[in-house]
Amino acid sequence: MRSRRLTHRRRADCLAEVSACIAEAETSTSAQALTVMLLARTGFDASEAVQGLWVDMDALAVLRDVRRCLQG
Repeated sequence: MRSRRLTHRRRADCLAEVSACIAEAETSTSAQALTVMLLARTGFDASEAVQGLWVDMDALAVLRDVRRCLQG
């Protein structure tokens, strides 16, 4: 029967991949937030952009939870 536990090596590989995804998502959401602020300042309706930002922020939170679980 195979163990459901990740090997140390596999856990490290997963952790590295998740961390890279988090870094990319943080950069992307920061850029989105800046864009939303600029749109709002210029009077454009940014409500759709804000909704998209919240979706991406939720995904970032999930990635951070996965990283926390992998870290043990």
